[in-house]
Amino acid sequence: MFVGTADDLGDTTDARWAQDEINKNGTALVHYQEIPAGHSSFLIGKDMAYFDTVMNLVAEFNPLPQEQPLVQAIEEEIPQKELLKEQATEVIE
Repeated sequence: MFVGTADDLGDTTDARWAQDEINKNGTALVHYQEIPAGHSSFLIGKDMAYFDTVMNLVAEFNPLPQEQPLVQAIEEEIPQKELLKEQATEVIE
């Protein structure tokens, strides 16, 4: 949860309350950080440094599958047409 300390639409008191409520029965909230930002700063702010943390959290808690067919094909240098043909055959079978 990322909270802007200068947010006119949401305030830190409510965000802290929400954090406590979410974590009441465990630790469902994996991240809480207050940053010096307003409401629109999360999309169009001059300082988007917090986004590195966002991407690290996404990678940690929602990782990409290890073997993706296209990535695997690129790594093994299988021509894309051949890969698509193999996938189509698997679907038909």
